Amino acid sequence: MTQRPRVICGSSLCLCSFAAALLFGTLGIRHSGREAVATPWVCVGGCGAGGSGGAGGATAKWIGNGVEGGLLDVQEMYGSSATKKSMTNALETRLSIRPTYTSILALTIPVLAKNGSMQTSTAADEITGIVNNGLGDIRVDFQNAFGVSGEFTYNFTLAIPTGDYATTIGKDKIPQYLPTNLQLGTGLYSLTLDLGYTKDVDKGIVLVDAIYTHPFAVNFSGKNSYFPLYNDTGTWNLMSADQKKRFEYFFKPYGENDLGGYSPPSVTVSAFYGYKGLENFVHSFGLMFSAPIGVSWIPNFDPSQYNPTPDPDNQSWTATLCYGLEFSQRNFPIFVAAYVPFHGKTASATNAQLADPYDTKPMAQWNAPDWHDVLHRWSVFVGTKTTLF
Repeated sequence: MTQRPRVICGSSLCLCSFAAALLFGTLGIRHSGREAVATPWVCVGGCGAGGSGGAGGATAKWIGNGVEGGLLDVQEMYGSSATKKSMTNALETRLSIRPTYTSILALTIPVLAKNGSMQTSTAADEITGIVNNGLGDIRVDFQNAFGVSGEFTYNFTLAIPTGDYATTIGKDKIPQYLPTNLQLGTGLYSLTLDLGYTKDVDKGIVLVDAIYTHPFAVNFSGKNSYFPLYNDTGTWNLMSADQKKRFEYFFKPYGENDLGGYSPPSVTVSAFYGYKGLENFVHSFGLMFSAPIGVSWIPNFDPSQYNPTPDPDNQSWTATLCYGLEFSQRNFPIFVAAYVPFHGKTASATNAQLADPYDTKPMAQWNAPDWHDVLHRWSVFVGTKTTLF
């Protein structure tokens, strides 16, 4: 039985207008004896974040005197991030060169180790002891300084989906996708623009950044890798031309991967102060605030079903308190940091999604801080820098 199409709107604020022509309402359809739901982004908006989403890298903002001078600069950063039910350990190697006196070109290679638990539904038993490790999504970035004294910078970062985002568990029985917080990658490209300003003050330094990140999808084969709906004549004929572009495409200007998981654009602002009054030490204190422009969706746990839904663990906003310390000699500095985030209460905490699992409004709401979750989320980092050649 074919369901009639319907449009799901998260709020009156829609996603970027340039993508609206490609986006469409949800269509319930039959595919090889099962129901596949093509979920839209046409009017999904508001402010929501993927509480489960992303590859989960562990990167801190390094503030200090640093080290430079070689043909190749190397930064190693280890980070450990914990929540109530999962932990991510990441080792990121950043290799950078200076094409010009004011610019930096860098490649960041993350290796991730994740462990945690998952529960596909309230009626299912919780699966514990899950371990997933390997290469994450690599990043290439280009930074350039400008202004009278180089106090302004712009940085373009391209994330490339090299991490696996379709890992399953239970292959001996019925396979199920791991939740997105335990996947190594996103299955998406993303482009980030970071505009920064740096000002020297007495015995210190102030850094302010404004950041915009926009995920998008590229498929060099031109077809969905996991759900070949174009091979099913009945299903394919039920779709409009715009709907077919979600399964047979080379480029999508929005962040939907082939499993149906969707990552919205996001904006972040940050302010840091570094105190340099002590020789060989730089203390830094900062605050970051991030808010996605939209609500993320997660794929179905069952690999045989294409039925994405809004992430019930979305966070409509996140603020992070940051502390860092660079010490040791200039040619081989060491950096340690601790980050403590806090966020608005999620929709899953209030069971606001029970009436309609496709309703994005509960996830889009900006709620008061969830103080009970503050000490259950934290990140610690340790890193070093050196130069080669």
